Order: sequence, then structure tokens, then C-alpha cells
Amino acid sequence: MAPPEFHLHIGAHEIFPTLLKKASEVLAEASRKNGVRYIGAKEMRSFVNEKSLLEGHLFSPVEYFSISPETRRVVTSGHGLLCPPAKVFTTSGLYNNVGKTPSKIQQKFVGLPVTIFLFIRPQSTYGPVRDFINVGDDSVSWLHVINKIRQAVPHAVIDVWPIEYPNFDSIHIVSNVFGIDLDEDEAFRIEKLSRKERIAAPVTQPSRQERDIDIYLEQLYESDISAIRQLKGVLLSGVPG
Repeated sequence: MAPPEFHLHIGAHEIFPTLLKKASEVLAEASRKNGVRYIGAKEMRSFVNEKSLLEGHLFSPVEYFSISPETRRVVTSGHGLLCPPAKVFTTSGLYNNVGKTPSKIQQKFVGLPVTIFLFIRPQSTYGPVRDFINVGDDSVSWLHVINKIRQAVPHAVIDVWPIEYPNFDSIHIVSNVFGIDLDEDEAFRIEKLSRKERIAAPVTQPSRQERDIDIYLEQLYESDISAIRQLKGVLLSGVPG
């Protein structure tokens, strides 16, 4: 029997951190009927970071989570795997060390069908980036992050979701990740839940210097979107054209 498909949400930080968990409760019955199982962020982080071996055997996710043969899709939230919010611009943060966790994912999911979901927002919405970046510095490009993930997990499909309209986008994200067509009531409940989710956004009015940085970061984001569209093995979902 073919293994289930693994659909793993890995970040970025401060974008719908608990939406999939809440959605799994809304879609509990639909998930059961469609052979979908949800595994939470804490459990997934424990699995990916697990180093212990039993008689020299590294557990596969199918074994580790005791996934039944009837399960066709596993939705997992590893939100926070890439980088804790407090470390987004440190030496162990998202931009400087993004290959480490994906390499662990490759090791644990080798030979299994995997789709990695990355939800992104304009870099100007991240406070640490606005505080430390200079105009012309492209080290915070999402393109760099995605390319590192591609290199670390070459067999995975990477599905990038630029979040433009969070409440509206949440419905399509949940439907896509779970592989379930939402009915009107489910869509309404998901949209309502999304309004309570954290979403990256500037918290202060920018100074004149910060406005210049914001303009640069918005241009960088637009450039990222155009470049991501051309990448092989990478889907750019929710963006027209």
C-alpha cells in the first residue's frame, strides 16, 4: 500500500501559527471521511528533532505516529521549526540558519511524498527586519529561504502562499492543505477563526528612514514573488497569473 502524503506547514513565524490546529477541530468529521489525519506542532517538532535510535533504526513518521493504512493524507504543523520569532534575525535565526531544520525533515521523510507549505508576508511586516536591514541588503529575501529549503529537501514540493488578504486567504489555505472542499458553514468558521490568529504586521508608524526601508522591502517582496514564480518544483499559490 502506498504511504500517505505528508503536508507540512513549517512557517514563517507570526502567520497563522495555530490556524491548522483549530481547523482540524472544525474539519474533524470531514477529515475522518477523507482519510486525513492532523498532527500538531509540538508533536511534529519533537519528531523532527528526535535524535534517539532504537537498535540502530531511525523511526519513519508512519511508525512514529502509528499512522493507519486508511490514512491517505497527513497534515502536520511544524510552525516554529524554521525559527522562533525571537531569533528571526540572530545567528541561529531564520535567514542565517534556515537549512538546518529542512535537512532534518529530509532525513526523517526521505522516500515519502512531502509537500512543504511556507506562508509569507512582505518583509516590511517583520519588526526585526525593519530594525536591522539597510536599503539594498537582500539577505532577507524569501527567495534565499526557499532555495535553501529546496536544496535541503530536494524531493519535496514546496508550496508558497503569499498572504495578501489574511481572512479570505485562510479559507483557501485550509482547503488546500487538508485537501477538503469546505462547505459554506466550514468556510465561515475557518474565516472567523483566522481573525483571531496572529499575523505579521508593523506595530508602529514608520519614521522617515523606516519608510525608505519599507519601500525597499516592498520592492524586494515583489521581486521575490516574480522570481519564485519561475522556480521548478515550487508552487506559488493564491497569486493570480
